[in-house]
Amino acid sequence: MVTGETLYHIDLVNYEGELKAGHGWSNHIVGFYDGGTCIFNPTSSTWVHSNKNALFMRNGIQCSSVYARDNIYVFGGDGPNIEDSYVWYSLVDQKWSIKNIVGPSVEGGSNISACFDGQRFIYLVGGTHKGYLLNRVDCFDVETGTFRHVGTLPYHFKSAVSFFQNGIIYIVGGYDKEDKNLGAIFTFNTLNLGSNKLFRQLPTYVDNKKKMSACFDGKDRVYLSSNGWFHYILLSSLGGPFTLTSPPLTTFPSDFTLFFVPGFGPTLCDSERISMYNTMYNNWEQIYTGKLRDIAWCHITAAAVVEDTT
Repeated sequence: MVTGETLYHIDLVNYEGELKAGHGWSNHIVGFYDGGTCIFNPTSSTWVHSNKNALFMRNGIQCSSVYARDNIYVFGGDGPNIEDSYVWYSLVDQKWSIKNIVGPSVEGGSNISACFDGQRFIYLVGGTHKGYLLNRVDCFDVETGTFRHVGTLPYHFKSAVSFFQNGIIYIVGGYDKEDKNLGAIFTFNTLNLGSNKLFRQLPTYVDNKKKMSACFDGKDRVYLSSNGWFHYILLSSLGGPFTLTSPPLTTFPSDFTLFFVPGFGPTLCDSERISMYNTMYNNWEQIYTGKLRDIAWCHITAAAVVEDTT
């Protein structure tokens, strides 16, 4: 059993292509804790695998972990010996590896936001490096293991939630140097690298001093939660926010995570429970209760390795 308190958020988008997994963990949830890994099965509500390794012992990775092609990638982290490196965990070999973040005009850092395009590229946006906030957009090629700088955003931030859809990176929230939430969604067009814009402001009742988390359903809905409220907006029409039933928390914790599990729905984790939202009945169901510590979550989609059709 995993014990402790702190939870972080990782989210990504499923890819509808010729992809297959080389492991048996599709649609499971990976958690990293105390330098190790554990895997949660949302169907049975049980922890089904655990493995410790000191390579993962790093902080400042709340949004910088992402699943791509049979591997969990973790970029940067706090500390001079960590912020310029990345690690990855092979779900096939169940082993950790580590390399440096190297590339022209590419920076490492901590509190980076990472998202996978579902095919080949992982994008790194924002974060902090050597004490300074970043406005970068960098790209990691999972096939070649190389980095390149692709553009900048109109503001500097850390710890945003990001996701990829139809060539666009959506960046939700993020925090400035005073740890205030920016209260907006920005976009970066990977097909036209000079194009970025304010997509929309978040609702005015978002408290910019409170923790906020968000997740994307891979289609059109972006779910948002903070300080006890829960709602969604639509990407296609800019509709919303549409108010939903609040999470079942007596006091909203400062550390919590919201992410989307296909087949289940929005999932919220705090320091004592994992709850899933039922979109049909507009209610929450607790699927796990227990102390959880220093976990960075990552959902394992069906997107893994390119299928050989020859």
